[in-house]
Amino acid sequence: MIFRPLGATGINCSIIGLGTGRLASVSGGISRSGAGALLGVAEDLGINLIDTADSYAQGECEKRIGVALQGRRGKFIVTTKAGYCFSALGGGLRLIKPLAKRVLKYFKSGKNLASSVRSNVARQEFSSEAIRGCLEASLRRLQTDYVDIFLLHSPPAAVMADERLFELLRQFQKEGKLRHFGVSSPDATVLESALKINGLAVVQTPVNPAQPNHLSLLPKLQAAKIGVVANQIFLSGKLLPRGKNAEEKEFSDLKTKLASLAAKKRISLNRLLIEHALAQPGVVSVLTGTTKLEHLKQNVADALAPAVLSAGEMP
Repeated sequence: MIFRPLGATGINCSIIGLGTGRLASVSGGISRSGAGALLGVAEDLGINLIDTADSYAQGECEKRIGVALQGRRGKFIVTTKAGYCFSALGGGLRLIKPLAKRVLKYFKSGKNLASSVRSNVARQEFSSEAIRGCLEASLRRLQTDYVDIFLLHSPPAAVMADERLFELLRQFQKEGKLRHFGVSSPDATVLESALKINGLAVVQTPVNPAQPNHLSLLPKLQAAKIGVVANQIFLSGKLLPRGKNAEEKEFSDLKTKLASLAAKKRISLNRLLIEHALAQPGVVSVLTGTTKLEHLKQNVADALAPAVLSAGEMP
């Protein structure tokens, strides 16, 4: 495995991180024993960065990670995020998840339906009181005294001006409940604000050729010694050759160009997108969200393969 320094934090991150958004999802989750096996393989591959959020499966992902981390907590850099809350309807849906999972697998649009339900029951809350409660609940679910990285999860731009909130995060840092804090966002305005916040050390943001507008800020983040972790490098699979649904048609021209470049370089599209993300200024690690061991192994192999892209080749 290759490791890169995460900004000025003193942490060295593996260039591939494990995203856990689907670990306990209705449409594609795995068992607690399966989650333990996944983390075991990640450890064997040299991956030390795990990313989760309190909103993933309404806390169930954090619970599964907490169980899997027992006896090896110090071997992983644990990132969690906060800012989304779920209504009572969301809690009810969690209770019927086992049945919903069995039903949704028979429908081609099952994943889209599950995503639609989540978007309808979720709301955002970034008050100091709410964020305090989120962090303390995450620590309980993760069965740990601290998280290495704590991120605000897609906050509106106005939240970045809440000095009381960031003072609270700095207080948590002093108390040892978190080592470093930051923000997860695709919004250029939010990333600009992140540059000005005292103590903010980590940014997580999409890095892929379909969302280039905010990438011009990466050199600024790098210069400020803010560590950048790339997410959405495959755009939730929309940039990969997986089916013909309407959602993917939006990127059909780009996908054709990417596939042509990958063929020219004699590499997979998967490897092309991983290499592209890792080559961006300041990017320390790329998150790959998977529950399949073979996919995780392939992503690591692609990340470690020799670079073949030249500057300006990506469409």
